[in-house]
Amino acid sequence: MPTYEYTCQKCNTIFEKKMTVADKSTTKIRCPECNAEDVLRFGQSRTCKKTGDGDVSGDCCGVEKPYKMLLDEKTRELIAVGAAIAGNCLPCLTYHFQKCRELGISVEEIDEAIETAKTVKEVPVKKIYELACSLLKKEEKSDE
Repeated sequence: MPTYEYTCQKCNTIFEKKMTVADKSTTKIRCPECNAEDVLRFGQSRTCKKTGDGDVSGDCCGVEKPYKMLLDEKTRELIAVGAAIAGNCLPCLTYHFQKCRELGISVEEIDEAIETAKTVKEVPVKKIYELACSLLKKEEKSDE
């Protein structure tokens, strides 16, 4: 019988529940600590809620607090800006940029997160381009 791991959205408790695959779709899961029904299975996420004008409301690309947080909110939002860039997620970037500004994070700090993400993201682009050029050169030599 599979074991599923859940997170309570009310109290952030992480817990496991054993049940059959058939039971999973019919059983109402409750948090063992606070009895809340607002739980998410790990690997399951909430999606961005987009409005007609492209704005994002609510949580962005998943659960805001899937477990007890060790990093402060400012650090998490700056990391999220970088992750949004790395993931090419325009709604996520818009959402987390706005959250950064709401938290009073300076434009300079956001710029540093953006530049860090850009630097990290450029490495694989450079490597794949180098590989493509290398493969092309090998083919040119074999054609001679």
